[in-house]
Amino acid sequence: MRLPHASPGSAPPLARDKQAVSTEQIRRSIRGSPMAREWSGPDSLTLSLPMSALEAYWAGVLQRLRAEVDVFARLVNHMGERGRMNELALSHLLESFVPESTGVGTGLLIDSQDYQGSQTDVILFDQANQPAVMAQTTQVLFPVEVVQATIEVKTKLSSSDISDCIEKNERQQKLKPVAGLGGVPPFVVLAYNAGVSPQTITETFKAQPDHAPDLLCVLDLGLIGGKPDVLSTTHQSWTAGLALAQEEDGAGGWQLLRADPADEREEYKGHSAAVVAYGDQTHIADAGRALLLFADALARLVATRSSGQPPAFSNYLSDRTRRLELL
Repeated sequence: MRLPHASPGSAPPLARDKQAVSTEQIRRSIRGSPMAREWSGPDSLTLSLPMSALEAYWAGVLQRLRAEVDVFARLVNHMGERGRMNELALSHLLESFVPESTGVGTGLLIDSQDYQGSQTDVILFDQANQPAVMAQTTQVLFPVEVVQATIEVKTKLSSSDISDCIEKNERQQKLKPVAGLGGVPPFVVLAYNAGVSPQTITETFKAQPDHAPDLLCVLDLGLIGGKPDVLSTTHQSWTAGLALAQEEDGAGGWQLLRADPADEREEYKGHSAAVVAYGDQTHIADAGRALLLFADALARLVATRSSGQPPAFSNYLSDRTRRLELL
């Protein structure tokens, strides 16, 4: 199986010299364990990057989310139902994460002209400041003006899924909110895995900038994408980058953690992580950091949409935590 491949962008990874095989075997065997913060190889490079409390917590959140998804994969054979279970897992996570004023549902967006958007996996909506005119029973229709964000959930993002996301976003943008009550809500895509490379995903969405998602996350690849104001980048157009595992460089700085190009996955922070190609090197995807960056960007999107206060925890993310290797 070929490694997911990505091309280097404006933030090239830092390199380190290869270790002897015996040293590398030791490093890989304890990578992500408590020993990793204490043991150094012959070159005195610390094996693991000490995580902040926020990063450590969200690494745990990722493990619980993955465990739930893995159980669904073993118990549910029907792909449609498996996808729905994955949507529910994300909904449960969001319910405990978003402010109490934000509701989490699923259904269709409508406007005052009776135009309907596509069926939406997860809908974040204002349940504090708007009357629940469509929720006297089970709510499946959401006036576009009360919606804070829509989220498409994909178990394994494929080329056809990318086209589906573009079409759904195009249809959502045809909704006409009442003047003065906000515009069309952000369109977000969260995929647990992907059947295509980070480069292919990025290039396809870049080719459709008007209908690309406001925010994208492919957890297993550590891929984060979105519009410039969402990712807080200096780019003027839709862009994406990889959240890759980092380690101390022995000089007070940080560098990317190399992976064996022969491996498809490696143990990192207590779980199996994807090995991805970036430029002419292979690295380990940091799915936990990708999930944290996704949660931060989504929280800021919701706050902007609802005219609320920006999330306080955004100030806890350092430049190192926010670092993405741009594609």
